[in-house]
Amino acid sequence: MEVYKIVYNKAIIHNSADIYSKQCRRIKESELREGDLVFFTFVKSGKISHVGIYLRKRQFIHASSSRGVIINSLDEPYYAKGFVAAGRLK
Repeated sequence: MEVYKIVYNKAIIHNSADIYSKQCRRIKESELREGDLVFFTFVKSGKISHVGIYLRKRQFIHASSSRGVIINSLDEPYYAKGFVAAGRLK
């Protein structure tokens, strides 16, 4: 939320599932560009439970509960498995 607020001067709500359903339009993964959002699920229900901000070259920034703000790749097995959708703020 803070990165988006500071860098893009846009406010996004706190809940990742709500961001996707209320503030984004779905885009294809191949259409990702800097500033788009990437959504993941890491829960049994399949509900979106995590969001990151796409940077470029398949990299995204996000807040890890154990490691703070970090950059990862969409191609890392953990994130590739949990990837649900990509979105662009309306």
